[in-house]
Amino acid sequence: MELYKKTASELSELLAKKEISAVELAKDVLARAEAVDDKVGAYLTMTAESALAQAEAVDAKRAAGESLSALAGIPVAIKDNICTKGTLTTCASKMLYNFKPPYNATVMDKLAACDVVVTGKVNMDEFAMGSSCENSAAKTTHNPHDLSRVPGGSSGGSAAVVAAGEVPLALGSDTGGSIRQPASFCGVVGLKPTYGAVSRYGLIAFASSLDQIGPFGRSIEDAAMLLDAITGYDPAHDSTSVKTPFEGTVRANLNPDMKGKKIGLPKEYFGEGISEEVRKAVLAAADQYKAMGAEVFEISLPLADYALPIYYIHPRPRRLPTWRALTASSTATAPRTPATTSSTCTSSPARRASARRSSAASCWVPMCSPRAITTPTTRRRVRPSARSRRSLRLHLSSAT
Repeated sequence: MELYKKTASELSELLAKKEISAVELAKDVLARAEAVDDKVGAYLTMTAESALAQAEAVDAKRAAGESLSALAGIPVAIKDNICTKGTLTTCASKMLYNFKPPYNATVMDKLAACDVVVTGKVNMDEFAMGSSCENSAAKTTHNPHDLSRVPGGSSGGSAAVVAAGEVPLALGSDTGGSIRQPASFCGVVGLKPTYGAVSRYGLIAFASSLDQIGPFGRSIEDAAMLLDAITGYDPAHDSTSVKTPFEGTVRANLNPDMKGKKIGLPKEYFGEGISEEVRKAVLAAADQYKAMGAEVFEISLPLADYALPIYYIHPRPRRLPTWRALTASSTATAPRTPATTSSTCTSSPARRASARRSSAASCWVPMCSPRAITTPTTRRRVRPSARSRRSLRLHLSSAT
């Protein structure tokens, strides 16, 4: 029986009826991963031994008549920026090549309570900064449908591992599309939950005010099963965690009735740059929603052209350093006192530029150490000037 081809909801029913065992399922998906992952490149760390031990524990509980969750015995892969106690969590970066967290992310504790079987950690763009899964320091992940194409990113490993049948469910994280885009590329279901619905504790941050952990599955029901397991208020660990009306009830409230629902199609998204194949696929989906009773109509988002530039804007106070300021010159000098800097700034454009670089570098110092650091530009130990310290204190006080 090729269990790896089935959805998580189908597998859950088979397990509940004892038609298959959790160990049998775990061995099937691990064998599938061994057969195809050398080409797909989704896994960074496989935890086959612990996965089989977890599966055995689930079978023992089921044999003893214990009440189990719908996810009990279901294999799940985890994006490599989610902390897993005692298991490598590298963010696909050489900087964390040997990091084994001493604690679990909240979502991992929730999955453990559901008796899932964790098969390993999957690839991503390094520190979640990318949209193709080509920016990993470990390897490049390929799209299982066409190995010459990318799976999207940054959660490309999570999408690819589900699409390849290596596991029925996976967790990813989404800041500006890092679940939704690779899910689209790989033809699976991915969801970025409402911000705060899922605890961020143990998620290595990209942008804390946007990051959310979310599910990947082969069907909407699969994604809903996993979402139900990870949502929940977590005030002890995450100050941005919130109570939601849908906690643990998404799967139970799935409803195919689209009557009364309104779906807008932004006309700006169907202009220059869209491929004909994608356009036809989206409009075909829109027609299907119409047939289900939804009202589909064209809308306009006139500011859509500015979305990407705004996404990349990183506002910063005038006196905080930029990377360009820190690396612009290998001859930048240590910060001068305010009096010396003042006289220097009137001398020449070159000296004024050097003073600006030094001032910027001095502002970096208190953020890393109250005394002194080795600057990236000079490799010399420097002490921030009194003016720099005052400026930073004013900035911090105004920010709070």
